[in-house]
Amino acid sequence: MQAVVWDTEYTTWDGAMERDWSGDGEYRELVQLAARKIDFNGGEMLDEINIFVRPVRNPELSECFTGLTHITQDQIERDGIAFAEAYEAFKKFAGTLPCFSYGTDAVILQEGCDLNGIDYDLRCLFLDARIYFKNSGIDVRNYTSGTIAQAFGIRLDGHVHNALHDVDSLSQALLALHKNKKIKVA
Repeated sequence: MQAVVWDTEYTTWDGAMERDWSGDGEYRELVQLAARKIDFNGGEMLDEINIFVRPVRNPELSECFTGLTHITQDQIERDGIAFAEAYEAFKKFAGTLPCFSYGTDAVILQEGCDLNGIDYDLRCLFLDARIYFKNSGIDVRNYTSGTIAQAFGIRLDGHVHNALHDVDSLSQALLALHKNKKIKVA
């Protein structure tokens, strides 16, 4: 079975999570979306995308966001594309495959569609990978998408809270979970 493993990074500020992004002008705008197609049966990584997006409502990244993700303003200005283009690229990449994230990243895409006046029309089934880990006895409160590979003894280079790194961690953890047959992912 093939699936997509994906992660997002979005605008944030000091205290935004505690306020649930309810502060003046706080919107969770997509800044990075990474996704990888994997084949559970063959244990292979098939393809991946790593997209940077230029936020519109808050075009200047906060120091909090840059410190957390290591994504810079220059990087976004150089490599960033419009949300609509990123959304279409992900929709084409994912198709109708099941899509695993560590939580409810699909909400970020829904909010982005609302902010940009785009119909939300993804056709993939979104799955919260935390449920699979929890059902295999892993306390998911001790991990994030970027650290969950550690639950399987897998150490990765890279920066946690970079969507591509976090996709690597989550992909490897899901493949290990499937291979160990503690719980059948696919």
